Amino acid sequence: MAKEIENLEAEAITLKVDVSNSNECRKMIEEVLKKFGRIDILVNNAGIYPFKPFIEMEEKDWDKVLSVNLKGVFNCSRVVVPVMYKHFFYSRCYSWIFKSSTLFSK
Repeated sequence: MAKEIENLEAEAITLKVDVSNSNECRKMIEEVLKKFGRIDILVNNAGIYPFKPFIEMEEKDWDKVLSVNLKGVFNCSRVVVPVMYKHFFYSRCYSWIFKSSTLFSK
């Protein structure tokens, strides 16, 4: 996707992040700030689901789903909101946080 964005003559970076890990989320935000200086939009799009029937899921499978799909949103938002608030406070420009996910993404 970063290549597609760059083809539109815009800047992008690609980072591999385990959103269930708050330290990785913090490092991701630091990298984004290093490159762009601010954050205007956060799209929480990470989501997983084991491809097996619900009745065959084990508790550890469900824990991983919650860790990525729910805790990941918390981790990313918790780190980025202070950054967005600071930007808004000084510039009065709005920032946005979106949550979306799909089971059938590439």
